Amino acid sequence: MDTHAHPTSSRINERLQAQHRGKEFGFLVVEDYERMSPDEYPYVDRYDPIDDLDYEPPTPAEELLRAVQMLRTSVPSLFTTALPTTPDTSRSLLETFPAEHPASVLTDACKPVLTLHRTDLRTVQARVDLSSTPGAQLVTLLWPTVPAMRTLAELRQSLTAYGAAGDRDRFDTELDAIALDDLDQISGIVQTYRQRVIQRTAAAILPAQATDEPDDHQG
Repeated sequence: MDTHAHPTSSRINERLQAQHRGKEFGFLVVEDYERMSPDEYPYVDRYDPIDDLDYEPPTPAEELLRAVQMLRTSVPSLFTTALPTTPDTSRSLLETFPAEHPASVLTDACKPVLTLHRTDLRTVQARVDLSSTPGAQLVTLLWPTVPAMRTLAELRQSLTAYGAAGDRDRFDTELDAIALDDLDQISGIVQTYRQRVIQRTAAAILPAQATDEPDDHQG
């Protein structure tokens, strides 16, 4: 959900009901989820400042929580936010940040919560807070760094440096064929090629994983 600066819950729900290239979405990712905003509260339209003296407008944290709670999806979902300081994985987010911080709101909106701290180019230290398990799990995960791909220029550079042969040309060809106002198609193409770069950079850094599965390319 990176085509709108401040996507509403209804916008995301509508997007999830659509299809991309004839396929239903199987995974929802909202980066910097604090960009989200809920649809208007129905109560606000009926608010009477004289009769409803006890009414208090929702806080930004309450609006953010409501935006997540209003999503109607059964697919796995990932919501991310950046922390202003290096995280202390020995402490929960609620012990580190005030309740109104997006990271703290995330602990109410989603489970499990994964707090990550990069330790080197290959690994991150992770704290996993599960709703059904008291305390937290501390683990080290293989999570290689990937090149920056926040702009088309950066993505083109990454495709040239890390992509498969011909990826850069195919990317430009596919983009050239899409109408400028078809943001969903453009986003889909961008995500496809970003994922290719991520997979290739991860494969180059991580050791090969042993598997007992047969090779599909063998006769």
